[in-house]
Amino acid sequence: MFQFYICVGWVVRKVLNKLLCTTCRYACVCTPMTQTPEYTGAYQLIKLRNNGGLVLPSAAVVKVITNAERHLRQLSDLNKITRKISALQLTTLVLLDCGSEDIFGLGDHIYDTAVGIHHHGTTLLRSLVSTYFTLRQHHIARLHTLQLQGTSLRQSLTKTILFKGQ
Repeated sequence: MFQFYICVGWVVRKVLNKLLCTTCRYACVCTPMTQTPEYTGAYQLIKLRNNGGLVLPSAAVVKVITNAERHLRQLSDLNKITRKISALQLTTLVLLDCGSEDIFGLGDHIYDTAVGIHHHGTTLLRSLVSTYFTLRQHHIARLHTLQLQGTSLRQSLTKTILFKGQ
C-alpha cells in the first residue's frame, strides 16, 4: 500500500512538471488540511517517511490511478509480456469509468477551458494515466527480465562480492 502511494506521488510530480494551469496543479496535490478520512492512514505513513520530497496525491488522483491499475491487470497477464496494450486503450477505459463526473473538483474551470469535447479535466486524466502506464510498463518489463535471467550470485551477494574484490 505504501509503495502505491509513493508511485502515485511520483506520477503526480511528473505530471506537475508538464502542467501550466495552477487550478489543475492544485487539483493533483493534497495538503494536510484537505485530507479525506479514508486516506488518512496512508498519508500518515507517507508523513513518517517524508524528508520533504514526497508529494501527497489528491483523492481524485488516487482514484484515477487505482482504476488504471485495475484495468491494466485485467488487460494483461503481469507474468508475461505477450499481449500488447496501448496507453490509449487504458486511457479510454479509465475515461469510461470516470464518465462525465468532475472527479478533480474543477467545477467552472471545466467550462472555462472547454474546447469541443476536450477540457482540462480530461487532459489531466489522460496525462496521469499515460505517465502511470509508462511507469508500469517499465516495471513489468523489469520483472519479466529478472524472471527470465534468474538470480545470479553477483545479484544476491552484491556487497559481499564488492568487499571481497570478486
